[in-house]
Amino acid sequence: MKKKILIVCPHLNLKGGVANYYRTIKNNYSSDKFELSYFYLSPLGGSKGMISTISSLLWQYLSFFKSLSGKDEVLLNPSLQKNALPRDFIFYLISKLFGKDVTILIHGWDLNYQNKISNSTLLKKTYRSMFSNSRVFALASEFCDYINHLCRKEVAQRTVTFADPELFVGFDLEKEFNTLEFLYMSRITKDKGCLEAIDIFCEILKRRPDASLSICGTGDYLEQCKEHANRKNIGDKVRFLGFVDASEKVGILASTNITLFPTKHGEGLPITLVESMHAGHVIISSNSGGIKDVFDGTDNLILELNKSEQWSRETSNYVFALTENKLIEISKDNVRRAKENHGINRVFEQILGA
Repeated sequence: MKKKILIVCPHLNLKGGVANYYRTIKNNYSSDKFELSYFYLSPLGGSKGMISTISSLLWQYLSFFKSLSGKDEVLLNPSLQKNALPRDFIFYLISKLFGKDVTILIHGWDLNYQNKISNSTLLKKTYRSMFSNSRVFALASEFCDYINHLCRKEVAQRTVTFADPELFVGFDLEKEFNTLEFLYMSRITKDKGCLEAIDIFCEILKRRPDASLSICGTGDYLEQCKEHANRKNIGDKVRFLGFVDASEKVGILASTNITLFPTKHGEGLPITLVESMHAGHVIISSNSGGIKDVFDGTDNLILELNKSEQWSRETSNYVFALTENKLIEISKDNVRRAKENHGINRVFEQILGA
């Protein structure tokens, strides 16, 4: 008999890392051990008033209670943030009240909320209870370390993300580096590194005027980034492509060869980096969250978060020092490690406990 698991996540039609994660699961994962169903969350925040927000949450919890019927386990997908974790704590309580096992997969992290937990006896006790009585996975070893310290025992395990395998069917993995084609792909918000990517690229152009940068994504910082590129007088070297769907993404990954992702956000392990590995890109990224767990010890360039003033010079020196043969070697190694460590079945069955 299959184990019936209820996955609590954003609607799969939405943009964002968690929705993309489970859209990939739904389209590509099958098992004779598990039967998966989905409970879709209403968006947090927005312009709703307090009464409307509370009513929406109560209705959501009631709907969740009804969805628990016949399920063996609940899989929650919060980030450690001020809205997501308290909301999912209620889902945890309802699940436990009705005797369901709970697995928690933590995708992102807010250091400010971590500090709030650390400074609150009530919050520490609340989340210690939640994590200690669940199977817990997180996308960075430092996240696991904090949870294990909070719980005073080893409860959290590190896991990774995966790319949609259908993206790379028939994909030509033999990259060439006679020209440098940089790619930035993410939501474009203040802390996700798009401005920094433009600054880094501007420095690279001093030595490699043949280089180009493609920027994929939308967000509330898009116009500032466009203006920044124009102020730097490199607007003709930077392409802003907006949101790209799966078919467009394949073409862009194929036509570029170095992913530039100098994020300052509390990342887990961004799917854009896993996709870039599968595509044979060389990776240049900050060491936020789970990124350093995957890339430390490789020949990709991982930038120190607390030394952002050095990022442009460090990246330019790195790119200029590498021969074309070395870039090809790094590219091939990234493809190999993506296949070995970021396969959908291997990763998801670790979380499901197969």
